[in-house]
Amino acid sequence: MAINKLGTHTLETPRLILRRFRLDDAQNMFDNYCSDSEVTKYLTWNPHANIEVTRMFLEGNIQAYENPSTFRWALELKGIGEVIGCIDLVGLHEHDESGVLGWVLSRKYWGLGLMPEALLAVEKFMFEYVGLHRLEATHHADNYQSGRVMQKGHMTCEGRRREAFLDHTGRHVDLVVYSILADEYRNQKKF
Repeated sequence: MAINKLGTHTLETPRLILRRFRLDDAQNMFDNYCSDSEVTKYLTWNPHANIEVTRMFLEGNIQAYENPSTFRWALELKGIGEVIGCIDLVGLHEHDESGVLGWVLSRKYWGLGLMPEALLAVEKFMFEYVGLHRLEATHHADNYQSGRVMQKGHMTCEGRRREAFLDHTGRHVDLVVYSILADEYRNQKKF
């Protein structure tokens, strides 16, 4: 079965609007998460040194929307209208009908359940509209909070990949792998 390459559509949750990035998001991105070394501690990229780095990064993200296989959402917090994070499909494996998710969130909003809320909306879109069979996510073994997001997204821990990731400091670190299958998604909706 072929997947539906729908591109990034706007999604809404009780507290968030998940939408495409816009050029005017650069300042929010820089201020809220791109420049924060605590936020990027476990990510593949270093904190942005200045707003110009964020603008260049943002321009590449916006250009990627021309490809209907791009699924990348800015997380806009309702009420304040600021971009406070991102969730996207960082890997799409069409043959296997599977995808790999990644995300980042402003430290100011950690622990409020916003990322699980966004994850559940993306799971719904990817399973019900795009037609994926499997979604997975990994986290740096020391980033327990990201693992909690995966658990709240009804993902199952599959195990640990030893020294599978070269982090931005040049260190090989373990990754913990979680996944959810389309059938599991459909079954958990019944409860």
